[in-house]
Amino acid sequence: MIYFNDINFENQDKNIISVGKIQPNDILSIIISSSSTELSAMYNLNQDQNQNSSFFPGYLVNLEGKITLPILGKITVKDLTMAQLEELLVKILIEGKHLSEPIVTARLMNAKFTVLGEVSKPGTYTYSEQNISVLQALGYAGDLTINGKRENVLLINVSSI
Repeated sequence: MIYFNDINFENQDKNIISVGKIQPNDILSIIISSSSTELSAMYNLNQDQNQNSSFFPGYLVNLEGKITLPILGKITVKDLTMAQLEELLVKILIEGKHLSEPIVTARLMNAKFTVLGEVSKPGTYTYSEQNISVLQALGYAGDLTINGKRENVLLINVSSI
């Protein structure tokens, strides 16, 4: 099979699937750190909970679009990007005089995409990267079959529907 015949690499950034805005049922990894390790540890999930096999490390966004963080309580996160969530938490931590110079890292732990059609393994896949390319997504699905129309691939962003 011939791939990339007549491809315009100037537009390759358009072929990226990225994590969008936070929605209910998303699971978020949030790590808060600062120069005071002991102080910042209080704002993170208790690592001892990882011993419990039924515990899934992360914050589940409830149907109201909120998460509950240790000490900070309920915070509305629905429709924020990961960068906006990080900025919001830094602002809350500084303005509330909780931590000075906090560093917040947020990631979506259950990012998903679905590949349907003439691929070897159609289905829904999860990924942990911040974003992936269309080629990576097709790779997860085992590539297009011999009957797949390589010049006619349709991408649908469900979050914008």
